[in-house]
Amino acid sequence: MVDHHGGKTFREADTENPRTSQTAEALLEEDTHDVHRKPIQTADNGRRSFLKGESLLWTNGIIPFKINKNVDDACREEISRAIAVFNDNTCLKWEPYSGSGKDHVEFFTGGISSSYVGNIQVSKYGHLYEPKLTNQPINIDSRHCTLHVVLHEMGHTVGMTHEQSRSDRDQYVTVHWEHVLEGEDNQNLAKEDTENHNIPYDYSSLMHYSVYAFSKDGEKTLEYTNTDYEFLGLRENTLSFYDIEDITKAYNCTWKCAGKECQNAGYLDHTCSCRCPEYIEGPTCDKVKTENCGGIITLQDQNDQQSIVSPNYPQSYSAGQNCIWLVKAPKGHGIELSSPDFDLPDNSLKRCNHWLEVRFNLIGQPGPLYCGDSLPVIETSSGGESHLLLLRFDSTNQFVDSGKGFHLNVRIKAQFNHSNGLVTDTSDDSVFVDDVINHCEVDPDWCYNEGTCVFRNGEVSCLCSDGYSGDFCEHSDNSKEATDKFTQYLAVLGTYSCHPSTACSIINLYSGFTWRMEEQGLVVSPQTGPKGSQAGFSIPFKVTENRDMCLEIHFRRLRAGTPCGMLEVTKHVEGADFGYGGYQYDLPLYRGGCGEGGKTVSSPISSFVGETTSVSLKVSLKEDGEFNIAIENISIIDGYC
Repeated sequence: MVDHHGGKTFREADTENPRTSQTAEALLEEDTHDVHRKPIQTADNGRRSFLKGESLLWTNGIIPFKINKNVDDACREEISRAIAVFNDNTCLKWEPYSGSGKDHVEFFTGGISSSYVGNIQVSKYGHLYEPKLTNQPINIDSRHCTLHVVLHEMGHTVGMTHEQSRSDRDQYVTVHWEHVLEGEDNQNLAKEDTENHNIPYDYSSLMHYSVYAFSKDGEKTLEYTNTDYEFLGLRENTLSFYDIEDITKAYNCTWKCAGKECQNAGYLDHTCSCRCPEYIEGPTCDKVKTENCGGIITLQDQNDQQSIVSPNYPQSYSAGQNCIWLVKAPKGHGIELSSPDFDLPDNSLKRCNHWLEVRFNLIGQPGPLYCGDSLPVIETSSGGESHLLLLRFDSTNQFVDSGKGFHLNVRIKAQFNHSNGLVTDTSDDSVFVDDVINHCEVDPDWCYNEGTCVFRNGEVSCLCSDGYSGDFCEHSDNSKEATDKFTQYLAVLGTYSCHPSTACSIINLYSGFTWRMEEQGLVVSPQTGPKGSQAGFSIPFKVTENRDMCLEIHFRRLRAGTPCGMLEVTKHVEGADFGYGGYQYDLPLYRGGCGEGGKTVSSPISSFVGETTSVSLKVSLKEDGEFNIAIENISIIDGYC
């Protein structure tokens, strides 16, 4: 599992699951012993399979099998368990081979684990293979005859390809071929033309590899677009929720079922009942599995913000509770989760004693765990379930002290463009032209120092006032030399640092209220303003492509007992689509207050190929009053947070 402790991410072994307890080296050993083979002929019965255009399904979903005598008793037990998983959860039936001469499979052990994809119809085409086949083999590496490995090879046999080979995989994973055994000739990581049955990409799939799959040098071969979900690769010891849906649709398991609509990512299974995601229940998946806390929260429109608090908040909660909340928005919209107050205890090993699980990618797959004294701003991932967010508060460990708990806010944030994954503000579609953001309308202060913002043919530029220059009019005649020196300094070190003891380069975004460095850190001047006043700055440092960096900001109240204002930390990403035009978007990293004892925001700001990333900060007053905030330290350093 993934533990997030106080804004930092720790990927430790999950003792409840032997697969995720394995080290990277053990995963590497197991991942490099799986080969799936394709048939050398195309069957002619016209049925659809998981591989698009090839008809490789088993007739009536029946897979006759036998087990070779070279398979020992322990491995036979794993095969029996795997067969029960398929037979109990799908309409497929693995049945002992009767010897009638029809198509069938045979389990062997020895050598590399391997299987063919789908039914290769040995009774008709077995003579085409060298050596000639009289059965369809499933070979299991005798060193790795585990439930996971057996299920994985059986998955290939029924027609499933690797999840990371899906035709839409480039939106979710990047393959680093330079670290892959056999490079781009390795078919296990090659992209296929697949039939995805309108089912979302599933990091938790039984058929998905870990980030070290087929590595030749111990380096990661797969990079997840959302790195928080890397713990899911090769995690499952059973068919995932979405694997079962994939098989159900491929084999038309519900053809006898009367029309029935399942809610909240549920679907009809082979029993004509709604199969619901974990923690969801009811005849139509319309309820959450929770007692005395939790429930379903429905957001109506973009102006609707609702709060969620832990039991007994703001007092400490009681240990031994398990609360589930399902947050729903209109389809096609996303959900933003933030927390002005968060306190869940961890231990000396930086693992969560009590935690909040946040399923922001797919509610039918496990999500990261959060604990500590802060929660980053989280948005649901783009895709078919962007309108659903599942939260699970777990304080079942009764042998540790409880924390204060949490106050969460949820709101409709954005509408997702599924074609390119860009986030678009639903409040005004006019600011987007051909999916390019018109920052002149989105942000009136896009250009600094009273420069004029110009948007023409999808490009944003600034016309600068006399005495200013630069892409954003950020340079003045008086400061240009100092800024150039600081830019050279950054180019040498390749990092950014800002605190009272060092030079601190920032670019103020608003003329009325500016930031200056004092003994306490960066503070706003003047400090007093009316409701709605804003003070912001950008950091003149860009993270370039293929670089992993960590942003860390520490801030506090100048005076105790007085709110500091609402702080927002945003990263701005610009990129090129290599022939498909450019793109740019903003992503919130933090939105909230300072807390009583100060806060530290820590967030990865890695950039992908063709991208550059920059960061800006803004604080605003909710009421007439003071900007009661001091930013004590800002750093951008190499590595993961």
